Amino acid sequence: MVIATLLTDGRRYKAYETPGVSPARTWRLIGLLVATGIMLRCGAEALTLWGWDIEQPAKTGTFLFIKRLIDPFAVASGVTAMILFVLSLPGIMHQLRREPLPFDMWQAWPTVRRMLCVAVLCFVAAVGVTVTR
Repeated sequence: MVIATLLTDGRRYKAYETPGVSPARTWRLIGLLVATGIMLRCGAEALTLWGWDIEQPAKTGTFLFIKRLIDPFAVASGVTAMILFVLSLPGIMHQLRREPLPFDMWQAWPTVRRMLCVAVLCFVAAVGVTVTR
């Protein structure tokens, strides 16, 4: 959901942002990289858990191999996000310290609430699959 939101916001507000590197575009890219890394890592782990079968070790080994192939991409995404975060910190801090700062953090609460509901439902499903297995 976060990846889709960041991509659609990037297209929607492209006309309002300055060409080149803007603080909003940098912030979106950092968020996109972090969300992609988490999605890849958690997706690979979910694939491994769903594919685990004691009676079919070859199938389990295939899923573990796929997880090992995905892990470097997840780590690369996270490391790239951290590098961008550190490199953009002075510029973004300069933009954030400007007055007046129109910052209303709670306007996005409905979106966060929907994401939390999806996360809770996924957690309940994961617990249900694990317990009934």
